[in-house]
Amino acid sequence: GGRLEVRHADARAVLAIETFDVVYIDPMFPPKRKTSALPRKEIVMLRRLVGDDPDAAALLACARAAGARVVVKRADEAPALGDGVVAAHRGKTVRYDVHR
Repeated sequence: GGRLEVRHADARAVLAIETFDVVYIDPMFPPKRKTSALPRKEIVMLRRLVGDDPDAAALLACARAAGARVVVKRADEAPALGDGVVAAHRGKTVRYDVHR
């Protein structure tokens, strides 16, 4: 409690002027190749509102320059967002890639 601060800002601008111990990035997952089942309605609506995350790799580069450790949430079957993954923690449907 009290150690987490939530801000509404452009992450790239904040990362350019501040340093962090850990940066967590949760970009929009790329669409799945299988279409046997549609995602939940909330996810479909969110993707329509937000769109894809074409600048996620650029955000990773900014975060790596600003933080000692960067954790990126990815879909389990998705490729890594960038080079330099030192560890990957897998769940049933997601993976957390740790970059140094």
